[in-house]
Amino acid sequence: MPALSRSEQQRRAASDLGLQAQDQADHSLEHSLATAQASLLEAGSQIETLEETISIQNQKNSELRITNGQLSEKISSLEARIASQEARIASLCSRKSQMSHDLRMARQKCARQLKCIDGLCKTITDLKEIAATGNGQLKDLKSQHNDALLDLHLLETQNQKLSKTLSKVQASGGVAQQEYKERLVLMRSKLTDSQKQASMLKKKTQRASGVLERSIARTAKKTLTQATTYHLMEKGVFKEPVRDLVCYLFKTGVPAYCMNEVIHSCCSLVGIELIGKISRTSAAHFIREGEVSAKLQIGYELSQTQGMFCCLFMQSSQGVLQSPAFTFSADGTGDRAINYNSRHLNLKAEDYTTGEVSHKTRFLGIMPSMDGSSAESIKDYDLVLGNICDLFNRSPFGKRARHDPLRLVDIFVKLTGMHTDHCSKEKRDAEALKQKKENAVHQILGEKQIVGCDEGELLPHFVAACKKMVEKLGGQKVWEKLSETEQAEHNAKMLEGIIVDLGKESLELMSDDEKRALTLFLWAGCGCHKDLNTVRGGYTSMVQWYQEHESEPQPILLANRDNAPVLAEITTEGDIENEVQARAFEMTGRGGIKCAQIAGAILNNKLDKKRHHDVFRWWWQEEVGCAFTFPDTSNTRFGSYCDAAIALIVNLDNFKKFLEFVKEKKNKHRWSHMEQNLWDALHDAPTLCELVILGLYAEVIGIPYITKIREHAQNKVNMLDLGPLHNDVYKHMQILSAKPGQLLVGDPTVSHLTSVLYGNTWSNPTFIEIIHSMGPSLPNITNLLGAFFAGACATWKRFTSEFAPGGLIDEASQEEKELAWIMPTNDINEGALGSFRVMMRRQPQLSLTGYNAQAMYFHNDTQAFVKKHFVTPEDLKFVHTVARENSGEDWRCRKEIIEHGKKCAAEKVARREKRQKQAEDKRSRLDQLQLVFDKNKVPDLKGDRLKDMLDKFKEAGAPHLDNTKRSDKVGDIRNALIRAIESYHEGEWGSTSDTSQESEDESEDDEESSKVYSDDGASGWSDSDSD
Repeated sequence: MPALSRSEQQRRAASDLGLQAQDQADHSLEHSLATAQASLLEAGSQIETLEETISIQNQKNSELRITNGQLSEKISSLEARIASQEARIASLCSRKSQMSHDLRMARQKCARQLKCIDGLCKTITDLKEIAATGNGQLKDLKSQHNDALLDLHLLETQNQKLSKTLSKVQASGGVAQQEYKERLVLMRSKLTDSQKQASMLKKKTQRASGVLERSIARTAKKTLTQATTYHLMEKGVFKEPVRDLVCYLFKTGVPAYCMNEVIHSCCSLVGIELIGKISRTSAAHFIREGEVSAKLQIGYELSQTQGMFCCLFMQSSQGVLQSPAFTFSADGTGDRAINYNSRHLNLKAEDYTTGEVSHKTRFLGIMPSMDGSSAESIKDYDLVLGNICDLFNRSPFGKRARHDPLRLVDIFVKLTGMHTDHCSKEKRDAEALKQKKENAVHQILGEKQIVGCDEGELLPHFVAACKKMVEKLGGQKVWEKLSETEQAEHNAKMLEGIIVDLGKESLELMSDDEKRALTLFLWAGCGCHKDLNTVRGGYTSMVQWYQEHESEPQPILLANRDNAPVLAEITTEGDIENEVQARAFEMTGRGGIKCAQIAGAILNNKLDKKRHHDVFRWWWQEEVGCAFTFPDTSNTRFGSYCDAAIALIVNLDNFKKFLEFVKEKKNKHRWSHMEQNLWDALHDAPTLCELVILGLYAEVIGIPYITKIREHAQNKVNMLDLGPLHNDVYKHMQILSAKPGQLLVGDPTVSHLTSVLYGNTWSNPTFIEIIHSMGPSLPNITNLLGAFFAGACATWKRFTSEFAPGGLIDEASQEEKELAWIMPTNDINEGALGSFRVMMRRQPQLSLTGYNAQAMYFHNDTQAFVKKHFVTPEDLKFVHTVARENSGEDWRCRKEIIEHGKKCAAEKVARREKRQKQAEDKRSRLDQLQLVFDKNKVPDLKGDRLKDMLDKFKEAGAPHLDNTKRSDKVGDIRNALIRAIESYHEGEWGSTSDTSQESEDESEDDEESSKVYSDDGASGWSDSDSD
C-alpha cells in the first residue's frame, strides 16, 4: 500500500478528531438531557406528593375547625403531625436544592461543550488558513475538504438542534421550577395559616372553659334579673295580664285602694321585683274595662245575623228555619231602700276556649230602678240594650264584625221568651217585652216593605198619613206656624207610623205558621217558686180547715210580748170581745210556720249579734255529737220552713234540752218571751201536727221535685220541655190528697215506692219512722194532711198554668222550644242579687259599676272572648278609653233616682192639694145646699147638684144610701133619693141628725211609685210570691 501523504494524514486525523468530538458531545448531551428529564420527573412526583400532602393538611385543618370541641384531647397528636409535616417540608427543600445543583451542573456541562465547539471552530479556522497557504498542495483535497465542511455543517445543524432542545428543556425546567416555587410559597402560606389557626384554636381551647364559665354567669345573671323583675307597663301602658290580675283580685275581694300593695307584697314574697305602681284610679279603670268588654261581647253575640230580616224565622219547604234568638230572665229585690233588678239573657253562643256552640247564659248586670214599677223596668231594658248597641257600633271590633249598625229593634225582634218568678210585676214586664217584640217585628217588616216597594205604591200611604197628621194638629194653618224642628219631629213620627202600619199589613198577609214564628214569645215561671207557693197554698188550705172546724183543737197562739196579755184567754176568733183583741188576734201567728220562724230567729238569726248562733252549734256538737246549723228561716231561703219542720220533729228532745240549758245558765232562770213561745209550741200537739205535715210534703214532693228541677238546671235542660214533669207532680199530689193516710202507715223501707214522687227513697227515713210512731197522738192528722195536699194541688195547677194543655208551650214545636230556651230555675238571678248584697256588706265602698264589671267579666267568660277577638291594638285602646269616660256613672244614677223621687213627691203634693181643694169646694157647696124633701123635685136634679144632694142626704143620716155612690147611674141615684125622702116622711129618720160629720176622704188610688219591690210577703212567708 502506498504511503499516505502528510495532508491526507492530517485530513484523516482531523476527521477522526471531529468524529470523536462529535461522539463525545452527543454522548454528553444525551446524558445531560436524560439527567435533566429524570430530575424533572422526580421534581414532578415530589410536587404531586407535596400537593397531596397539602390537600391532606387542608382536610385536617377543616377537621380541626369542625372538631373544635375535641382539640383539647387531640392537641398532642396535632403537634406531632405538624412536626412530621415540617420534616417533610425540610426533605422537600433539600431535594429541591439537590435538583438545583444537578441542573447547575448540567448547565456547566453544556457550557463546556460549547467551549469545545468554539475550540473546534478555531481549529478549523486555523486549518483553513493552513489550507489557504498550502492551496497549491491542497487542491487535490478540495473535494474531500468540501465533504468535510459539509459534514461539519451537518454537525453544526445537529448541534443547533441539540442547543434548541437543551434551551427548551431548560425553559420547561425553569417554568416547572417557577410553578414549583409558587406552589411551594402557597403551601408555605397555607401551612403558616394552618399553624396560626391551630395556635388560635389551641388558645381558644385553653380559654374555652373560662369563656364558658363567664358566659354561663352572664346568662344566669340576666335570666335571674328577668325572672325576678317584672315591668307592669310597656311603652307607658299597663300590660293586659296586669289588668286581668287586677280584675281577678277584685273578684276575690281585694279593694281598689289596696290593689298595688297586695300585688307588690305577693310578688316580693316570691322574690319578684315589680317595676311600676298601680294607683286606685288605674285599678278602677281596669275593673270598668271588664264591663265594657263584656258589653261588647254581648253585642257581638246578639249581632250574629246577616241583614235585618233574612235571619228572622222564615217558612221553607222543610219547615221553619232557625235563626239566632235569645230569651231574658230577671228578678228584683230591695236593698237599703233601693230597688235593684238582675237580668240575664240566654242564647246559643260559642265557647271561646273549645269552639263548641251551646246554650249560654250571659249576665247583663244589676241595675237600680227609679221605683218598683214595671214601666221603669222596661226603660231599664232599653237603657241596657241601647248602651250595648252604642258601644258595639262605636268600637273598631264592632265595625269589623258587622257592616251595618246594630239597632235596638234588631235585638228585640229576636227575643223569643222570658223567665221570671210569679210576681205580678215580673209578669207585667214579660207582657211589655212581648209587646216590644211585636212592635219590632212590625217595624222590621215595614222597613222591608218600604225597601221592596216603588214610590208609586208608597205615595198613597204618605199622603194619607200626612193629611191625618195635619188634621190632628189643627189644620194647614197650624202646621205652617210650626218651626222646622217641630215639623221634622212630626214627620219622623208620621214615618214611624207608616212603617208600623205597613209592617202590620205585611204580617196580616202571612200564613198562621209564619205569624207564629215571627211573634214567638213564651214565658215560664221559676220551678223553685212553684214549689214555694205550693207550700203556701197547702198551708193556707190547712188554716182554712181549722177555721171551718173551730171545735177541733187549734194550735196555740204565739203572740209577741205586747199582744200576749191582750190574748191571754183567747184561743179562737169567737173568743174576741173588743177591737183591741181583734187587732191583736189579727197580728198574731200560730202553727208550724210560726214555730219554725221563731226557732230560726232564736237559733240562726239573720243578725249575727242577736240570739244564740254559735252557742247552739257548739252545744249541739258537744251534746248530740254532730255539726248542725238550723235551717235559715230568718232569711229568704227556698224550702227552709219544711227543712226546719223536719229538724224540729226529728230532734224534738234535743231542742227541748237546749232550751232548758239556755234557761239554766241565765241569772233569773227564765226564758225570754220568744224562747217561751218556742217551748210552748214544741209541747203543743196541733203545732207539731202542722210541722209533721210540712215535713211530709217536703219528703214526698218538695225535695224530689227541687232535686229534679235543679238537676235539670245544672244539665241545662230547657224549662219548656219539663211540662211532663210538672204534670207528674200534679197527678201525684192528686193521689195523695185523695189518700193522705197512706203516708202515715206502712213499712218505711218500701212505702216510698208509692208515696214519694217517682218512687225515690226517703230523704230522711228517721223522720218517717218518728211520724209513724207519733201519728196516733197527733189530732186530725189525716184530715189536715188531706186539706194540705188539696190546697197544694190547686195551687200547683195555678202556678203551672203555662204548661196547661192547649197553651203556648204545649202547642209549641220542638224547634220553637229550642229557640225560646230558658233555665228551669231562676236561681241565677236570685244568686246574683244575693251575691251583690253580701259583697256590698263586705265592701261598703264598692260601687255598683265595680260589682257589675267583675261579675259580668267572669260569669260571661269575657277574658277568653277578648283573647280570641280583640286582635288589634285599636280594640283594647277603645276599651281603655270608654272605661275612663264612664267614670262617675254611679253618681249620675244616684242623682237621677233622687230627682225622680223629688218629682214623684211633687206630683203627690200637687194631687193632694188638688183633692184638698176639691173637698173644700164640695164642703162649701154642701153647706149652701138645702135638703129636698119633695120627691117630685128629684127628677129636676142633674149633674153635680144631683150628686151633691146624695152626699147631703148621707150627711143627714138617711138610711139605705151606703151602697149608692156618686159614680152610679143617674137613675139609680134618683131612685135612692126618692126612697130616702119616703123614709123621711115615714119617720125613719129626721133632719135633726144634720150635725157636722167628718166627710170620708177619698182613697188615694195612684200606685205607690216609691214602694220598694221585693219578694218579701206577709204572715212570715218572706220567700213567697203572689200569683
